[in-house]
Amino acid sequence: MTETTSLPEAGTTPDEPVTASVPENPYAAPQRPADAPASGTAGFSIASLVLGIAAIPTGWWIASVLAIVFGFLARSREPQGRTMANWGIALGFVGAFGWIVVAILGLAFVAPFALWGAALGWGPGGFGW
Repeated sequence: MTETTSLPEAGTTPDEPVTASVPENPYAAPQRPADAPASGTAGFSIASLVLGIAAIPTGWWIASVLAIVFGFLARSREPQGRTMANWGIALGFVGAFGWIVVAILGLAFVAPFALWGAALGWGPGGFGW
């Protein structure tokens, strides 16, 4: 970067502009041109979110695992897609381990009927048949 001043230095004619050099900051972030596209896309984040959503109704266990893997990759590589990556990870875990919650709820619903049938029996005196 150079700066033009209107004061002449000694030994120069008044018609020549004097340029003073300004040292560049070595710690400054590089400037990109105004017409350059935004850096990177959120590919891993989007893939994680889509796979996490798709894994729940379809029951594809591999889609859940891929959603978790892509989510963690996206969190480290794509800071602009961190929210989508977090949701992809959460939905991936729900898709992968949600069957445990469904099994527990199913047992809680079926257990009283099974105990009732075992206590009363199916033979004579059980149901009056």
